[in-house]
Amino acid sequence: MSRRRAASGITLLELIVVMTIVILIVAGVLTSLTQTSTQVWARTDSQMVNGATAQQAVNRITEDLRRAHRPITCASGFGVSRMIFTPADDSPPVTYAFSPFSASGTSLIRSQNGVDQVMAGGLSTFSCTYGSEMVSLQLTVQVADFKALSTPQTLVWKVWVPNP
Repeated sequence: MSRRRAASGITLLELIVVMTIVILIVAGVLTSLTQTSTQVWARTDSQMVNGATAQQAVNRITEDLRRAHRPITCASGFGVSRMIFTPADDSPPVTYAFSPFSASGTSLIRSQNGVDQVMAGGLSTFSCTYGSEMVSLQLTVQVADFKALSTPQTLVWKVWVPNP
């Protein structure tokens, strides 16, 4: 009688099944990583845009204030802030307003002569104080840090307003 010895290797079919399972697991992990990285990139990008537009808004306010007549009115209360002044060329008054409850959401709006312009979005706060030829501005905006986490960044600006 002859006896057959059992083969001590794996069959081609077993190898194909194992490779298929491994490929499906790797594909699932890669898909998950791709979606997560895309979401993080999109959030970080929008927050960086918020930071850049807030900086541009501060620059524009600085330009406007340097050409302003005094007095400058800064008022705030209940989360709403407003700054009003008249340009030195006696054109209509300029108003910067922030209200988290308005239709524009968390935006800083510049108004002059009935025309509204969104200066910055994604703000948490905007405030101003005026005294002795100096205007102090403060804007808080959500930005991404190096860990791609959302952190508030406060821009504080002091602008000297000459007496025209």
